[in-house]
Amino acid sequence: MLPNQNYQKVLNSIPLLLSVNNPKLPGYVDANIPYGVFNYTPGSLEKNFLSMKFGNTVYNIEQNNPAVQMLALIGSIGTIAYNKKSDFDYWVCVDRKQFTDKQYEGFRQKINKIQNWATSEAGTEIHLFVNDIDSVKKNIYDEDEDEAFGSTIGGILKDEFFRSSIIVCGKTPFWWVVPINTTDEKYEEMFSAVPEKIKKDLFLDIGNLYKISKEEFVGAALFQIIKSLGNPFKSILKLGVLEKYLFQPENVPLISHKIKHFVQNNKITNTVLDSYLMMFKEVYDYYFETIGKNEILNVLKMNLYLKINPQLSKYSAITNSKNIPYRVEEMFKYCKKWEWSKHNIQDLDNFDNWDFNRVLKFWDQVQKLMLLSYQKISSKIPDLNLQNRISESDFKLLVRKIRAQYNRGENKIPKYISFKDSKSESLLYIEPYSEQTRQISWILYKKINNSANMPSPSIIIHNSDSLIKLMAWAVINGVYDPKFSRLTMQSGYQYINKDIAIHFLKALGEFFIESRMETKNKFIVKDVFNILNFISLDFNLKTTGEIRLIDHIYYTSWDESFCTSYNNAKNLTEVFRNTIQDSTKQKKSFDDYCYIYCPEHYKQPYKDVISVFKESHNFFQECDNKYSNRLIAKILNDYVIFTKKDSRVESKILTNFFQLNTYISLSPVKNVKYHYVGTGDRQLTFMQYIFANSQPHDITVFHETKGNFVFIYIINESGNLFSYFKPASEKIEFLGNLFGFIENTVKQVREINRFAPVSAEKTRFYEVNEDKFNKMQLNDTGKNIQDWYLTQFNTNSALKAFISDRMGEEHFYNVVFPDGVESGYMNKDDFYAVTEKIKMLSKDRIKIYPQISGITFMDKTTENNLDSTPFFEEKYKLEATIEKFMKM
Repeated sequence: MLPNQNYQKVLNSIPLLLSVNNPKLPGYVDANIPYGVFNYTPGSLEKNFLSMKFGNTVYNIEQNNPAVQMLALIGSIGTIAYNKKSDFDYWVCVDRKQFTDKQYEGFRQKINKIQNWATSEAGTEIHLFVNDIDSVKKNIYDEDEDEAFGSTIGGILKDEFFRSSIIVCGKTPFWWVVPINTTDEKYEEMFSAVPEKIKKDLFLDIGNLYKISKEEFVGAALFQIIKSLGNPFKSILKLGVLEKYLFQPENVPLISHKIKHFVQNNKITNTVLDSYLMMFKEVYDYYFETIGKNEILNVLKMNLYLKINPQLSKYSAITNSKNIPYRVEEMFKYCKKWEWSKHNIQDLDNFDNWDFNRVLKFWDQVQKLMLLSYQKISSKIPDLNLQNRISESDFKLLVRKIRAQYNRGENKIPKYISFKDSKSESLLYIEPYSEQTRQISWILYKKINNSANMPSPSIIIHNSDSLIKLMAWAVINGVYDPKFSRLTMQSGYQYINKDIAIHFLKALGEFFIESRMETKNKFIVKDVFNILNFISLDFNLKTTGEIRLIDHIYYTSWDESFCTSYNNAKNLTEVFRNTIQDSTKQKKSFDDYCYIYCPEHYKQPYKDVISVFKESHNFFQECDNKYSNRLIAKILNDYVIFTKKDSRVESKILTNFFQLNTYISLSPVKNVKYHYVGTGDRQLTFMQYIFANSQPHDITVFHETKGNFVFIYIINESGNLFSYFKPASEKIEFLGNLFGFIENTVKQVREINRFAPVSAEKTRFYEVNEDKFNKMQLNDTGKNIQDWYLTQFNTNSALKAFISDRMGEEHFYNVVFPDGVESGYMNKDDFYAVTEKIKMLSKDRIKIYPQISGITFMDKTTENNLDSTPFFEEKYKLEATIEKFMKM
């Protein structure tokens, strides 16, 4: 049944590689590790194969104390359902308690190395699951992280193992020699009675399988639904088996029991040996008995035929069964039993050429069968105690996978159903479909090859109202493969640059590849995020120096794909924000995560966008997680700020520089590092300049006068930025009071936190100027500002604030005015009273500055990590509140 001899040679080599630990061979681990397979003797085929691959070597087979007690295959191998895309799943059964933790870790390394080599050499997935004998006895199995649902499987997997496994080498499970309907107690009694020598030489105790609870059936049924979502024709029969188990009386034997009965009584047929045929028979008989003849039975028959794909039409003239493959012979028997005509068979053999609407209709029938089973199984759930069978995370996983599969959300790219090993088509055609003069959609189709004298009929594969969505559908579903497919395009009355369209499709195909489109169960239990992003700018438009059209094609962590189109360049900011924020959820290079397609990459608007996306992504992939990392980027005319603390990322879009600085001042974070991205933006260049010239662990103040305004930037010892924009006429007044505020703040910080590194003596004030070449320069103004503070200003002319947080969830403030009057504790909403007092004092010609010269936190007496940040933050908030009420 294997497709080629190389498969056979690789598979035969696996037990040999498990039996040796040779530096020349795959699986070698440089340590004292257990290895060997019980009662295994290598044959000449595998020896010669490995010698040709890796050179002659002496095979020292471990036989005295072998690590592997049984090596077995489980699944479709050896059945009528096997095809060249089928996985090979091995159970490597070991006695874990014989190994130390270090030895077991080394053995697992060996297993992984052999698995990786075998998969690469055979060109198909090969999995080696290491199962501890005692754990399997308790129905606990080694799991593939993105395949199994640990809390749901239970005895169901053991039933599947007994009915479908092929023991490659090693001991025989003791279950096979006990009578059917043997209880667990009787099983233990019988095994205990077996002489030790016979146990050691012949049998493996992986536990009994007497019966399976209804709760286990429901959990496993849900698991099978999930497995069937990606390939329903692989698991639809398993779902039927589980429904049968759940709704029939408890004394109805399991399939594995029936197979054991036939084996023990020497009643062996192809159906008994072929677990897939046995499973089909059980399901078909169950549905026939419960619902009779209807379309569901026909769907089951078609499902079996299409899954096996025997192409019986090609063998109709052969009369000698010895000249036809096993699967063909068996399917001839079924078709005869079902009384299928030649037309029926030819029609299914031609399934790849069914048109789009007919495939969808059949797929709807399959989904209907699945949903009917799901609804029937769900009706049992209220009567069962499932909380002990399905964990919360597994249940969340199940629900979300079901929702993702059946949700037909806006802009979602639907899944394509195919029975072929490969979905890709060699020759494809795209053209607009229009009715009269109004275009309504684009169609993707292929043509059937006929004889030279006959026209080739067209088969529609898919249609869409958008050319980009149609191409995205073809690529993401694997219908178009850039290495295999050729595409012809007709544009009709639409202006389409065919070369650009073909290039676009090729770029899509090279980006959305199978190795990148992998979802993990650990992602599905979390909030959804984008795994891949393909962003197209101005597809099929003539460049005008500005971006006008955006198409965002993305693949999510919940195994869904979407294509969203925008006609406004402003939407690029949102696409950028979401793309970069999601990039922090996984470690990927930019090229493996995002692709930006534009007609002319060298044109400045596109060049700038690509640069901002790439640099922003790389920053978060490489940033030091010891800090809170902040990225400020300019995309077109908007600013986007990202803040990453631990694994959490927050983001905000601001439409101008003033909003950006206000947001930064109002949302400081501990121990922050800033990074700026934005080609040619003077404001970001300025901010980058002042941060580069700030004093680490101390406070640095920069001020710059532009026309009638002065811009003041405070960078404190934790790297937080607080920005003020004031009339130039208030510069001396503001900076003088700021000098006093910093002195008061540093004094309080050091009184509360004696380890604080900040020092008032190290505070620096700089004026930023530009020379005639627009190069920035610094002028130290600290001495002047200190003089202003000492000679011209009295801090008693400003406001002081006492802050308490013991009165509720929000802060309460007691403001002290220059005349010594206190406002009493209030929240910020009551600050209109403060402004009324300021106006009254000004009217009475009492000198007053509506600024905060000192803050005292009443509830902070000791705090080892206190810095100046909360003082500057509250100063900023209070002064902004006062300014707001002063304008009212």
